[in-house]
Amino acid sequence: MRLVLVALFTAGVAVVAVDGKQDGKRQLFPPGPRAKDACDIKKSEMAPFCETCQGLLDEAGIKQHKTEKDYKAHEIGKAKACVKEYYHCETHPENDTYDKGQCCGKDMEKKVSRSRVTWICETCGATTFDDKKCPREDCPKSKLRAECSLQPNFPHTNEKLWRDNKKKDEKK
Repeated sequence: MRLVLVALFTAGVAVVAVDGKQDGKRQLFPPGPRAKDACDIKKSEMAPFCETCQGLLDEAGIKQHKTEKDYKAHEIGKAKACVKEYYHCETHPENDTYDKGQCCGKDMEKKVSRSRVTWICETCGATTFDDKKCPREDCPKSKLRAECSLQPNFPHTNEKLWRDNKKKDEKK
């Protein structure tokens, strides 16, 4: 059985990984230790998840799945999600930050971003949504690490590294 993972990034580019391998130059989730800029997954929760759509659901999505006939047959369950809170400016999204602040003379809006957590086998690079063992039966070792599917896009990045880089930019 092969696991296919599709991640949509903010630029609208989709990256498809099959059993941890990606067509192209960079493997989406390579075997071995976590990348330096990987999401730190400080906070996670079990979030509503549509098994049919393969997506996390917010309040509007849950309502849509319960009321619209096209979605009523969809199976809604729970999936582990990385949760990041951040502050957003509608006019200047490039100013999004982890810290409360102002932009354009008004307070920035507090937002929450959720991203599905995927487990990666550090030995072979196979991906799974089950945190118990590697999906490949022929894998010699089954050491899994959690990865956030939206990393390293803000706010799903290493917060400490992001803050350190921001301080360096401010000193320039």
